[in-house]
Amino acid sequence: MQNTKVDPRIIRTRKLLMDAFTKLTQKKGFKDITIKDITDEANINRATFYSHFQDKYDLIDAGITKEILDSIVKHWNHFNRLNKKTILNIFLTLTEFHTKNTEYITHNVERAWNPLIQ
Repeated sequence: MQNTKVDPRIIRTRKLLMDAFTKLTQKKGFKDITIKDITDEANINRATFYSHFQDKYDLIDAGITKEILDSIVKHWNHFNRLNKKTILNIFLTLTEFHTKNTEYITHNVERAWNPLIQ
């Protein structure tokens, strides 16, 4: 199996964009955040944003996915095989993530995706 290494510049740029987006969500709602806001906060240009993400929905999806996977890996690292205890730990990690992020998702993301809620 070929071991492909991701260019560190790609990792750094994606992190800059995700961090900028996270910072902006603390100041304003999801629907009010623009690509310009994100790129200004990250200090990169729009073309760079679009070379990494399709839109802000793609960015939030990537951020949520990364956070979930990071949480699972963090809790899984001390297990050496998949068993009942590991599966329970993964379930609890997902439940904790959901509980921690429900308010944000409900108030910002759902409203942005469904104009009928507003």
